[in-house]
Amino acid sequence: MWSLALLSLFVRAQLNVLGRRVFLDAAVRSASSSSLQDPQQQAWKKRQLPMRCQHQFIALADYLPQIGLHALARDAQAFIAPILERLSLRDNVSLSQLLSLIHDIRLEFEGRDCATWQRYLLPSDNYLPADLAATSLAADASAGRGVSGQGGGGWGKVQGGRG
Repeated sequence: MWSLALLSLFVRAQLNVLGRRVFLDAAVRSASSSSLQDPQQQAWKKRQLPMRCQHQFIALADYLPQIGLHALARDAQAFIAPILERLSLRDNVSLSQLLSLIHDIRLEFEGRDCATWQRYLLPSDNYLPADLAATSLAADASAGRGVSGQGGGGWGKVQGGRG
């Protein structure tokens, strides 16, 4: 439940950011073909986001299901175990007791600091793990763009591995 909500929110934000950037790139390209080249348009062209960077940005969404979900499950189990230890397997549990247990678990787990949830979504050191970066690079190659992508610029630290 928590991971699905996190992933949905994260992907929606990613697509909004990327969609805005691609839309602005297209608007500048169409405006530049119909008018004189001004310095602002030339500066914007230099900052176009290469396809490789777009794929790597979207590949960050794979971090939660592939890596972050395991940490989320481990942490959830660590929070839930002490709460459930109050019960014996031999005891009958009423509906109100069950609701109370679920409420306690939600309060404990969901009430944590927002920065804690970030580590399930993104790598802590801002490096895309090598296997996820490889998936991104394979998408570039299958799109016929090669590994270098198009245009200039770069993505900074979000690249495959650390080397």
